Parts: sequence; structure tokens; C-alpha cells
Amino acid sequence: MADGDSSTKRLKTAENGVVITGLRGKVAELESEIEQLRRRVHQLEGNHEVLPVVVTATVDLSRIDTSVVTQISSFVGTSHEL
Repeated sequence: MADGDSSTKRLKTAENGVVITGLRGKVAELESEIEQLRRRVHQLEGNHEVLPVVVTATVDLSRIDTSVVTQISSFVGTSHEL
């Protein structure tokens, strides 16, 4: 747009100062929140405990009959990877 275009909206000097001050305050608030989140992430990253994993599974294969195998294989389809 041209400099002399009347459709260009500009804030008055006093309002402009207030808007800039408000924006600076908001930026400072967001930067503070970002710093708090960074500290929190740092705390969480440094706290990795290895938990023991114990898996005990027993499957009674005598209960599997041909109908169960047929049912399962119908979901698998004709995959050449199996």
C-alpha cells in the first residue's frame, strides 16, 4: 500500500506505547514459562530408572484345536511373509 493510503490503520502514539508495553510483558511472561518447562524437561530426562520386567506366560497347547487355527488364519490372509 502507498504511504498516503487512508485505509491504512495506525495506532496513536500513546496507544502504541501501551500496546508495545503490553506485548513486552506478555513476551517476558512466555519466556518465563518456557524456561520453567525447560527445567521440568531437564528434570524428567535425568530421571530414568530401569524397572525389572518379569514375564511369565504359560499356554496350554492341548486346548487349541483346528477350528481355532482356522479362525486365526482367516484373519492373517495370504501373507507371503508368514
